[in-house]
Amino acid sequence: MSLQNGGLNSGTNVASAVATLDFGGGTHTLDANSWLAGSGVISCSAGAINFSGSSVLTGTVLVDGGTFNFNNLAPATVAGMTITSGTLGGTGTVVTTGPLNWTAGTISGVVQCNGGMVGGGVYLYTYLTGGQLINTGYLMVKTASQTGQFLTSSGSVISNLAGGTFDLVTDMGTTWNGSGVRGTIYNAGLFRKSAGAGTSTIADTFNNLATGIVEADSGSLSLHNGVSIAHQRGRRRMRARFRRGTHILDANSWLAGSGVISCSAGAINFSGSSALTGTVLIGAARSTSTI
Repeated sequence: MSLQNGGLNSGTNVASAVATLDFGGGTHTLDANSWLAGSGVISCSAGAINFSGSSVLTGTVLVDGGTFNFNNLAPATVAGMTITSGTLGGTGTVVTTGPLNWTAGTISGVVQCNGGMVGGGVYLYTYLTGGQLINTGYLMVKTASQTGQFLTSSGSVISNLAGGTFDLVTDMGTTWNGSGVRGTIYNAGLFRKSAGAGTSTIADTFNNLATGIVEADSGSLSLHNGVSIAHQRGRRRMRARFRRGTHILDANSWLAGSGVISCSAGAINFSGSSALTGTVLIGAARSTSTI
């Protein structure tokens, strides 16, 4: 079923298993009395949904061309989230108990996911534009090298919570699109590059928290704009690069692994501990670290 001309909605919107309820045009206002429910798919293929109600949806929200704004006061819970084009925005938070499948399109709102996938297609771009992406599970980033980008801008935030894994299985990282201030990444879990022989560059300010691990298991992982890294506990088996900006590795931080930890630009201020059996490489940069 496709609703294509907008309207006011104060009731319950149900998509049964193997069925799709599509909001396919106009502006649909799902007010504070509205509900999302069922085990099927509720999609926004065109137009806009302004949602401020409640959710018991055990199925999937699909954004594939329209704008789905979650303006709910309390977090809205759904089982899955798929974004292939269009925008997921709003002032509220949507929590997925299952995976996020984000192949293209924009997130400008707040999404908390239990892992999933970002990117994957040729010439497909994912935009985190002033939004927040919060991960609690295994989130695989597989942006196609050179033909796709994971673009961050306008003060966007990526939070990898304790117990979460943010896994780059590509030679791409994050790219600032030039709009507004650069994004920020907070890592309290495992942030790693596990595949690809090239370099994955992180354009966002990178903050590694007390429980966080940054790990390069393949190729090179380059922290390109890290103004501050707090409470660093890094295990690097291949090469981890600190590039540009000032990286503060405080007294709780560790250097570890058998690979290369390099400072190719900017500065590292290191006051932690080291169990590194590999090499420290200082290129065209200034490092105040002592190991």
